[in-house]
Amino acid sequence: VSGDQIDEMIPWSNLAWTQVHQGHLPLWNPFNGLGLPLAFNWQSAVFSLPALIGYIFPVHLAYTAQIFVTLVIAGTGAYALARVLRLGVIGCATAGTVYELSGSFMGWLGWPHAAVMSWAGWMFAVVILIFRGQHRARNIVAFAFIFALAVFSGEPEIFAILVGSVVVFVVS
Repeated sequence: VSGDQIDEMIPWSNLAWTQVHQGHLPLWNPFNGLGLPLAFNWQSAVFSLPALIGYIFPVHLAYTAQIFVTLVIAGTGAYALARVLRLGVIGCATAGTVYELSGSFMGWLGWPHAAVMSWAGWMFAVVILIFRGQHRARNIVAFAFIFALAVFSGEPEIFAILVGSVVVFVVS
């Protein structure tokens, strides 16, 4: 089940970590054939927020830190969405816990799918705030920032599903 993580995700994380700590941008993977892009193969997600935070930790903890950060983003995003929907603190905590520990999210944890979908709560919360009309410019900037963070998390197909979900939510 975790073969892709062992064969791809962890080695990409280690390679990116090594390149960053040697003073290079993690743009190129010399170990794939004659060399392939590392930063722009999307699945390695070397510029995602979890990866950027993972660069702070030692190499043997970098991938684990990325997974933990993905969980925190998902849980706090669901919590923020519930707060925007004016739920109580216990309801918000329940929403965050249920989202980040749901089977579909935990099943993809470690892959870029979960990293992209971890931004869903934040994206939906900011969209609601934009439509409420208070501090619209600030909320539009926040949406653009979250949009960019979701793009850099990898897996464009899952990002398209997330954007499609936001569009359906806005239209409805």
